[in-house]
Amino acid sequence: MPAGFGVSPRGDAIACVRYISVSDGNTAPFLSRSSDGGENWSQFERVDPGPFAGMGIMGNLTSTRAGTMVMAAEWSPVEYQSKRPQWTSLITRSEDGGRTWSGFQRGQVSPSDRLCMDPRLTVLPDDRLLAAYWSHDMENDQGLNVHTAWSSDQGATWTEPQDADSGAK
Repeated sequence: MPAGFGVSPRGDAIACVRYISVSDGNTAPFLSRSSDGGENWSQFERVDPGPFAGMGIMGNLTSTRAGTMVMAAEWSPVEYQSKRPQWTSLITRSEDGGRTWSGFQRGQVSPSDRLCMDPRLTVLPDDRLLAAYWSHDMENDQGLNVHTAWSSDQGATWTEPQDADSGAK
């Protein structure tokens, strides 16, 4: 399943796919790299999902000014069909242009009254990460506006997700 793209600090294009195992249904991300503008691609290499083998949608890859690449995903310890899954965004980092990755860590946990899923990341000019989430009201079973959260420490901690339209007039 397609997951996302990014550009390494060296300028390599990196494509991420999510592979679902036929034998057990678990998923893991796989990355392929192109150093010639997308003409040729490497073989896909597996990124270890650690204890989050059932991860959901993978987000994009982004790079900080210092050269750290950050990749996002989502995960829930409860089956998706459950009435109240508890989604958590996952973050992993690479200090070598996406060749190796730290283990996935929990990032933003959805508040109990809404789901914040499908994380998309970008790096702001001040090097903070901005995450945008698809959001859903669990009490009323309806879609919400996109919610956003910020991290000043490369995704280790996050602000509470806020309605992205809350400040618009």
